[in-house]
Amino acid sequence: MKQRTNWRLEQAKGWCRVCGATIHQRAVAPEQIARTGQWFHRCGCCGNGYLAPDLGPDELDHFYREEYRRLFPVEAADRYDEAFLASLKARQIARQRADRLGRDLPPAARILEIGSGFGTLLAALHQDDPTRMLVAVEPDANHRTAGLNGAPVQFLNLKEALAAGPYDLVLLFHTLEHVVDPADLLRNTHSALTATGRLVIEVPDVGADWSGWQDVHLAHLSYFTGPGLDRLTARCGFETMESASHLPGTLWRLLIAGKVTQPIAAQPEEIAAFDKHLARYPWRRRDSLKRFLKGLAIKIFSAETVGGWVRARRPPRLPQEDRRALILGHGVDRLTFPDALEEACTAMRANRPCRYADLNVAKLIQMRKDPQLAAAVASADRVCADGMGIVWGLRLLGRPVPERVTGIDLMQSLLQRCAKENFKPFLLGATPDVLADASAKLTASLPDLTLAGQHHGYFSHAEEAEIVARIRASDADCLIVAMGSPLQELFLERHHAATGVPFAMMVGGSLDVIAGRFRRAPLWMQRAGLEWLARLLQDPLRLGRRYFVSNSLFLLLLVGAWIRQKVRP
Repeated sequence: MKQRTNWRLEQAKGWCRVCGATIHQRAVAPEQIARTGQWFHRCGCCGNGYLAPDLGPDELDHFYREEYRRLFPVEAADRYDEAFLASLKARQIARQRADRLGRDLPPAARILEIGSGFGTLLAALHQDDPTRMLVAVEPDANHRTAGLNGAPVQFLNLKEALAAGPYDLVLLFHTLEHVVDPADLLRNTHSALTATGRLVIEVPDVGADWSGWQDVHLAHLSYFTGPGLDRLTARCGFETMESASHLPGTLWRLLIAGKVTQPIAAQPEEIAAFDKHLARYPWRRRDSLKRFLKGLAIKIFSAETVGGWVRARRPPRLPQEDRRALILGHGVDRLTFPDALEEACTAMRANRPCRYADLNVAKLIQMRKDPQLAAAVASADRVCADGMGIVWGLRLLGRPVPERVTGIDLMQSLLQRCAKENFKPFLLGATPDVLADASAKLTASLPDLTLAGQHHGYFSHAEEAEIVARIRASDADCLIVAMGSPLQELFLERHHAATGVPFAMMVGGSLDVIAGRFRRAPLWMQRAGLEWLARLLQDPLRLGRRYFVSNSLFLLLLVGAWIRQKVRP
């Protein structure tokens, strides 16, 4: 990739992009990724950072159209399909944002998203309430509908969109740092809200750990600290209602319109701490080498190929993943069986959404080549170790989990609690005859158990909306899905919120066992980690090759991970 060197810059204005101050400005270091000639400045008044001088006329537009994905290939792909979105965990992040924001919205809410990206958040908000009116500002017309899933969105330019208000909710996710005048955008947004409307901002936190000066580049014109962002929003007439971020390295603000206030300027100790933080990340020779090698790789292999490598090597991490024990890049919660059962029951009592997934060796290997499955498992509220291979592997790597928590055991205990506490489960999956036999045996063994409903797992994608509506109308307390991987994981990821069921879990072929089609391994085989062998003996044609390939590959990968861990300094 040829490095551009003729960026046109405007005359330096000498004031802070964020607050307009002309004093206490410090030029810290030059922008190094595109080498535009811009410098990163730190403002001693508002405590934020910014790039200056500005790019010349039409330069930013040219950058986003022609240069962005070559300089930052993480969003470059041959196909902008579901696999691509899964590699970014775009739907999972959108689902968590929608759950966080949608609970307080009025019916038929009017929503504006400025900088809607691929449209995954708008799709999630529409899925939860199809009566919502959705408006978006997204200049990237080639990709802005990739994640919409058919949600009706009106795309307008910024001036038209703001004039089309008022809105109950305005969303600025990773947008404020890209605009030339963030204060001007916030003031105009303030005027576009209803009396009870809310504004949500998420931006990178310049006070968080950086990967280095490669985080400073011409796409990000402003750099916010937490206190600095609060000064800006207060000066533009907003009051903060919520500030707890759910993604690492970001700032989150839920705001309502209030009175314009003039906040106190940043204190000297705050600025000194900011300067000390910046000094931790000098531009090094190896940073120049990385920049050169990345450019060379893009020139040889294309930005799309390099983007795929970057996404595979450094996928985004969801908030719940940080607490999990990692095995070959995938997380498992450190749960005991009683804790898992009690959390499920608590979710039903509190009517709080909670989704359980599980991980065994076969699924882990499947996830390595199926990013949609991997993202669906990662986005679950809890991931249980449903396989002794996973338990032993984590022990080998020094990241033990308390015990194995199998789906079938958890399901059976959960159904006993449902019978005792009058919770109603809905069974989804298996063939019609297996489902009928399983439900008959369950109600016979648990006379107090009342099923909210049941439906077999052999339905088409076109029938999913009808199935979801049926589950929602059943008023079920828990949803047990037995459709096998990856169908069950993807179904729950897409539809759990829309079903309105508090607790959901997936149990694979457990209904076949309950119906008597297969026998569970003896307890001694379960404890010895040989339950897979019992399944193999009962269904060798279907499971033989899968177990041989997955177990062998898992062992090789695990030994490799253990060796790398031992030799790492």
